[in-house]
Amino acid sequence: MGDLWKNKRLIILVLALSVIANNCFSQSETKVQPFEASAMLGGTFPLSGSMDLSPTIHIGWGAEARYNLQKKPLSFGLLFEQTIAGYKKNEQYTQDQTNRTSIIALSGDWNFHQGKKINPFAGLAAGIASLDLSDYEIIDETKLYPVFIPRIGVEIGYHLRTQLDFVIVRKGFSNVFLSVGGTIGGRAKK
Repeated sequence: MGDLWKNKRLIILVLALSVIANNCFSQSETKVQPFEASAMLGGTFPLSGSMDLSPTIHIGWGAEARYNLQKKPLSFGLLFEQTIAGYKKNEQYTQDQTNRTSIIALSGDWNFHQGKKINPFAGLAAGIASLDLSDYEIIDETKLYPVFIPRIGVEIGYHLRTQLDFVIVRKGFSNVFLSVGGTIGGRAKK
């Protein structure tokens, strides 16, 4: 219960900092290209334990297509992401465990400096996830679960995008996903 409360406090802190940052950054009405797409790769770390196994760093990847509003610093998109909450074996269990989450979600981001070379953003994604377990526990892999993803990040030089996602789904599958990726489109119109 203590770990779950710590994770909720961290997510609330990130969201509060995003709101504060919104008031700190001034906005301009820079016109940007309406469409952009990005691909990402990074590391994941579980937000909660699974059967007393030790959490480990694992891998995640994804792709996203976004539409940028012209008069508002908002972008909306469709996110495809796969993250893995990994756990190391211990004395009781003889194999490592990987809990894979395959996600399709609608996303929305607030861009603090849309169209600029350095563009911090904060956003949310919500959708459905398919869960897959490597061992130990039977799970209905045909069932879809709701997923909620608060996220923050920055686009640098129009093409480099780094972000931190808090993937909140089911206990044992929820994780933090730190990724780096490439972006095409979305830069300021000439």
